[in-house]
Amino acid sequence: MTGRGLDLTPDLHQHPNVLEVKQLSTHIRQKRFSIQAVDGVSFTVAQGETLGIVGESGCGKTITALSIMGLLPPGGEVVGGSISLDGVELVGMDRAELRSRRGSTVGMVFQDPLTSLNPSKTIGWQIGEPLRIHRRANKKEQRERALELLSLVGIPAPAERIDDFPHQLSGGMRQRVMIAIALAMEPKLLIADEPTTALDVTIQAQILDLLDGLKEQLGMGLMLVTHDLGVIAGHADRVVVMYAGQVVEEGAVGELFASMKHPYTQSLLSSIPRVGQDRARTLSSIPGLPPDLASPPLGCRFAPRCSRAQENCASAEPALGQVSATHQYACHHPVNGPLEPATAAVAVHERGPNGNGADRRVLVSARDLTKEFSLHSGLLQRRVGTVHAVAGVSFDIYAGETFGVVGESGCGKTTLGRILVGLESQTSGSLLFDGTDIATQSRRELCRLRRNFQLMFQDPYASLDPRMRIGTSLQEPLVVQRQGDRKARSARVMGLLREVGLRPEAVERYPHEFSGGQRQRVGFARSLVLNPRLIVADEPVSALDVSIRSQIINMMRRLQAVHDLTYVVISHDMAVISYLADRVGVMYLGRMVEVASSTELFKRPAHPYTQGLLKSVPVPDPAIARTAGRKPVVLGELPSPINPPSGCHFRTRCPFVIDLCSKEIPQAVEVAPGHSVSCHRSQEVYSGDLVVGSTSVRD
Repeated sequence: MTGRGLDLTPDLHQHPNVLEVKQLSTHIRQKRFSIQAVDGVSFTVAQGETLGIVGESGCGKTITALSIMGLLPPGGEVVGGSISLDGVELVGMDRAELRSRRGSTVGMVFQDPLTSLNPSKTIGWQIGEPLRIHRRANKKEQRERALELLSLVGIPAPAERIDDFPHQLSGGMRQRVMIAIALAMEPKLLIADEPTTALDVTIQAQILDLLDGLKEQLGMGLMLVTHDLGVIAGHADRVVVMYAGQVVEEGAVGELFASMKHPYTQSLLSSIPRVGQDRARTLSSIPGLPPDLASPPLGCRFAPRCSRAQENCASAEPALGQVSATHQYACHHPVNGPLEPATAAVAVHERGPNGNGADRRVLVSARDLTKEFSLHSGLLQRRVGTVHAVAGVSFDIYAGETFGVVGESGCGKTTLGRILVGLESQTSGSLLFDGTDIATQSRRELCRLRRNFQLMFQDPYASLDPRMRIGTSLQEPLVVQRQGDRKARSARVMGLLREVGLRPEAVERYPHEFSGGQRQRVGFARSLVLNPRLIVADEPVSALDVSIRSQIINMMRRLQAVHDLTYVVISHDMAVISYLADRVGVMYLGRMVEVASSTELFKRPAHPYTQGLLKSVPVPDPAIARTAGRKPVVLGELPSPINPPSGCHFRTRCPFVIDLCSKEIPQAVEVAPGHSVSCHRSQEVYSGDLVVGSTSVRD
């Protein structure tokens, strides 16, 4: 099949192009077939410009980036097209010469810094490595440059950190180190491949702001690869939308968001949950999956998933349509701008003290819940410290509601979830499930009680036995609990597969044979097997594409109504929590700092930390995302839970700190019915006298 590209003429830019890609085609050769991962892709990146490349997993974004870098996986080969970097053609270049340009002219920031960094070398050594290879710098020069770069990317106390190993750094600091390595040779082009996917929303905002600042300071081109249109809206100048290895739309960010033409672009945008979105309406989602690129379909590759597809879409490849000199698309039946909010209503039963439902019975009650882990070191394993994972948390969860728990990584969310389902025992405090004190139960009684509460794990692949077929994995809880005979268990599994949207033949497949979204459906089915009353979902959609994420969220809400489930949803994604949760608890360094109904909390946050989290959420609207008030407002890293700050744990990052904050732990106060906050200045924040950022959170 011939490729198709969307070209922008170079004279449209104020600065010269540092990268020109024309009709690029890259194949990944397997034993029996070849995957056409990139097919006829064209775009440019100008000096000082940020080009965003967006699309679902498998659409060719990363393979395009790796083709530019010359780092294709085994079997990968550029089979056609041109890649011109700073006026030099890279396709067909000798490997030794290509290595000399990699790092010196173009640098890359990878998605997972922990797997990209050498665990056996210090970060100073790794930052100095490009200088040693390309400039033959001595150790003193390498160290001086490493210190300079660590300071440039915002690592605190560079002289103290330069000899640390990667495992000694947080995720955000590791990503800053990756950026420092990529900038060591002052490249003209920086490629950032999903640089913030695994990071908390606050650290994500800091990293993206850092990349923006470095681009301006160093005058380089930036190629930002992501699946998040919210990131694109706030940080890209132009955007290329890819689907199934091809470019389907390209344009200036403001123009494309306002008048997008391709149904795929429209569907991607409408699939994103937003803070404050109407919870009585289902999220838009894209049905099905991208095509198999080993044998791509004729015509428009999006046609099998497109609601506007007609006969010509399946037979003829769409020609280029042009909205303006900077906005082009490829579609037979274009749309006219973004979708209006979805109109399909679902049954939403508000529960709890601020809800409209009649059932206000407390299902879970926690009082002063504490969990501490001892740290041991040395040959004799002497105790050297204590991790305060959960520190005196109190809350109630009402039957039938969804209780959201939000906060950064390391704040104690997952530990709290494991305590709720009996996988961890609390150090102190009480936890009642439907009036029964879990801590006083024997192992046998706890095992019998545990069928009432289940955990939906963040990574379904890691939580499923790779050697067991899905049918066997789903039947395992029934066997352990001695429920039903073989026929009854098989019928139960088949019924659950239908409910979560999987075919019956899935019982014969292994976990690795499913996509990420399908595995999450399997994980949800497993949590439903024993007919539980409470499901704790730990980051259930954090690793999924936005289109698959909306499918899973809609499924969770539908099955909650069908099975009368109570959810505890743990997430760092405020938009997901805003849409799913009836009430929300905000955790910071082991403490619950704010609890309120979802509507109340997102309209009138009363804790500076909650305000900062909301300010950090990427908004898929360029007009909002680029206002001054959207800059990162929760700065720095989460303090160590081994030695937390005295008084208010948040005081080291709080813009409103006063002397009292370092002396006394703030107690929970009720600023409105059902809205409690642990902050010495909660009334001032709640009234709007103190607002994080230069614009109101409520705007």
